[in-house]
Amino acid sequence: ELDNDALRALHGLGDKDNGVLVRDVDRHSPAAEVLRKGDVLMALDGHSIADDGSVEVEELPGQRLPMQHLFSMKFAGDEMPARVMRDRAVMELPVKLWVPKLLVPRNGFDSQLPFFPPVAEEQRRGAELLSYAVIGGVVLLRATQPLLANKLDTEGIMEDLSGNTNDDGVRVTASLLQALEKTRGAGDEDVVVVGHIFAHDSMMGYEELGLPRIVVGVNGESVRGLRHVCEVVSTSRERFISLELSCGTSVVMDRAEAKRATGEVCGGNGITQPLSEDLLDVGGGFWELPR
Repeated sequence: ELDNDALRALHGLGDKDNGVLVRDVDRHSPAAEVLRKGDVLMALDGHSIADDGSVEVEELPGQRLPMQHLFSMKFAGDEMPARVMRDRAVMELPVKLWVPKLLVPRNGFDSQLPFFPPVAEEQRRGAELLSYAVIGGVVLLRATQPLLANKLDTEGIMEDLSGNTNDDGVRVTASLLQALEKTRGAGDEDVVVVGHIFAHDSMMGYEELGLPRIVVGVNGESVRGLRHVCEVVSTSRERFISLELSCGTSVVMDRAEAKRATGEVCGGNGITQPLSEDLLDVGGGFWELPR
């Protein structure tokens, strides 16, 4: 909102000018080609925007609605004219509307379903199959909002965030909440989390690791997504597999031991295959389990 007189003067707004400050522009959005951080959005589609972000619409004379109402009247790909104040100059810009693809999708398995197969065929219908990879005793998952909702009590999260900010669990929760707001760029980009750690000799010392944890690196490479992690594990010839987590901790496994543990963990827990169907093509030698 632009209620502060000094802030308005800084951006060149006169006494009769109104608008809202653009605080950020998603780099994946078509709007990133025309809008900039620091612009003042004064009007959209011919509707003047008040300092509180509201607009008047013809169908409700005398009433004001959030400017997001204007987006609901359009389709993805439509262009909407925008009047913008930039560097104290007013300009008219065309803004193309889009539907963002979130890094952490809203769809996926229902939160009550298991985190990996087997599941009944009727449970699969109408749901996007969950992507997963078993590496040693670690289950990596492509994060979805239902999955995280099943893992985290949202009300408890907000209470914790307003309390002890030094608590490690709160920092992990904050990183997950930030991930929910990000959008996807490349097709294979997603958020990878450690969803479960099975009991196994090779997992000694990791049993008390609070879950879920975001995986930010694998063998020193920044993680783009779960497929990327599988590609690195499959092609690496290093002795160790290192999963670097957002909390600063790393889960390190001896490659040969992890390969053996993968077979034992899957066999002992009724997991029919260590990779989800969408990742079988990148499995390589690491996931060729003994029969």
